Amino acid sequence: MALTPRQKRFVTEFIIDLNATAAAKRSGYSEKSAYCQGQRLTKHAEVALAIAEAQEDRRKASEISAEYVLGRIHEVLERCTQHRPVLDKSGQPVMVETPSGDMAPAYEFDAAGAAKAAELLGKHIGLFPNKTNWQGQLTVVNEAAVPRPQGYDDWLRYQQQPHESAQVIALPAPEKVNGS
Repeated sequence: MALTPRQKRFVTEFIIDLNATAAAKRSGYSEKSAYCQGQRLTKHAEVALAIAEAQEDRRKASEISAEYVLGRIHEVLERCTQHRPVLDKSGQPVMVETPSGDMAPAYEFDAAGAAKAAELLGKHIGLFPNKTNWQGQLTVVNEAAVPRPQGYDDWLRYQQQPHESAQVIALPAPEKVNGS
C-alpha cells in the first residue's frame, strides 16, 4: 500500500527534527490531534519504513557512519586526555609549586569530556550493561499496623520499636546482560 500525500509529507517533516508531534502539525494535522496522529504515524508499518529509508538516504548523503562517529568520539577522548599548559593572559605558562617545593608549569586536561567520550565508547562495546537483575531477600514492613510518628520524640520511639515483618520474597538469580 502506497503512502498518502499527507503521510509522505509527515515523513519529510519527521526526519527534520525527529519530533512526531511537530511533524504532524507541519503535515497538516490539527493542533488537537497532532500528538496522537504523530505517534500513530511513527508506528504505521509503511510510514516507519519510509522514515527508515529517508534517514538512511540522509546518512549516505552526509557520509556519516558508525565508524565515523566512533572515530570522532575516540578523537575527542584523545584530545581531552592530553595535558595542556595553563597560560596567563599574556600567553606565558602559569607556574605552580610542586609537593617537593619546586616551581613547575601548571597543566590541565578536560576530565568531563574525557569521561563522557570514554563512557560512549564503553557503551558501544557493551562494557556498561544497562540492566541489572538482583537476587536476595526483601523484607516488607506492614506500615499500616504501626502508628505514624507525629513529632521528633514519637519518631525516635517509632525507630526503636520492632516492626512486624511481612512475608519474605525471594528474587530470581541475576542474569547476564550485555556481556556482564
